[in-house]
Amino acid sequence: MVLGPREITFRDFLAGLASGFLFFLSIAGQSTQLLAITLPALPLLFIGLSHGFRHVLIASLAAGLSAMLLTGGDNALVFAGFALLPICVFAQRLLMWRDSATGKEWYPVLRALAELTALAACLMAVMFVMAGVEGTHINDMLPHVTAEQMQDLDPKLATGYHDLIERWGFLMFPMGAWLGIGALYALAAAVNSYLRTHGQALRLGLAIAPHGLPEWLPLLFVPCVLLMFTGSAEDHLLGKIDFFVLLLPYFISGLALLHAVTLARQLTYRRLWITCFYVIMATTAWPAVPVIGLGFFVQLSEMLDRHKKIG
Repeated sequence: MVLGPREITFRDFLAGLASGFLFFLSIAGQSTQLLAITLPALPLLFIGLSHGFRHVLIASLAAGLSAMLLTGGDNALVFAGFALLPICVFAQRLLMWRDSATGKEWYPVLRALAELTALAACLMAVMFVMAGVEGTHINDMLPHVTAEQMQDLDPKLATGYHDLIERWGFLMFPMGAWLGIGALYALAAAVNSYLRTHGQALRLGLAIAPHGLPEWLPLLFVPCVLLMFTGSAEDHLLGKIDFFVLLLPYFISGLALLHAVTLARQLTYRRLWITCFYVIMATTAWPAVPVIGLGFFVQLSEMLDRHKKIG
């Protein structure tokens, strides 16, 4: 059955209403911020990856209006800036293509994720500005150890726990951004896979190649470092948060390289090794450091190769 313009537009509005309603449910149910931002993306991704970006815009407009009616203006504004905007940017990039000798050449997924990460860093700065306008401090949102908690612990353990939370508690913000971007990509990949099995996907797949990070990405670390060593305590905190947020594309690039190398070399028990690696990384976190280093190495080698060809 071929749908006409009116039927497609009506479907766009239905997708938008569903997105706004999912946001309302997440707010009413007091779910996590991660669900409140990513769950409404599901109907928008369905309509976008099957019909095109124009339909995402129509559905997003309907989603914003329904969210405003259901949750109020303030929540709708947060929904538009911190959920609809990243969804639209990500969908627009995923649906970009150009003609090549082999057919359609789709926009690299890794580059789209890098641009989404840069947007997340900007939204962190916006969040700091909004907090300042409202007279609140981001430091108040960080996890702190209360006196009651300290009394329930051994003195040595309590001291170490206190130092750990006070020093690394800010990581809750970049980890939230990492999880949000990862969840959005996972939703897009799942939706696209489902649409492909039903012959409705515009794009064949959303596999991530290790190459293709934008050359301007390392430049974004410069203001982060400046904020970390200059300015007020709030500026110092923002610099640290955005620095860790911007490491995500390199982490993804490093993981993609590991997957590509183990697949190309047909490593014995490949899935078992990769599963063990993910388990160790999830429990200890330290393997993320060399993975990020691999991402930087991939981009550096790619930039050097490009400049050699130009020279």
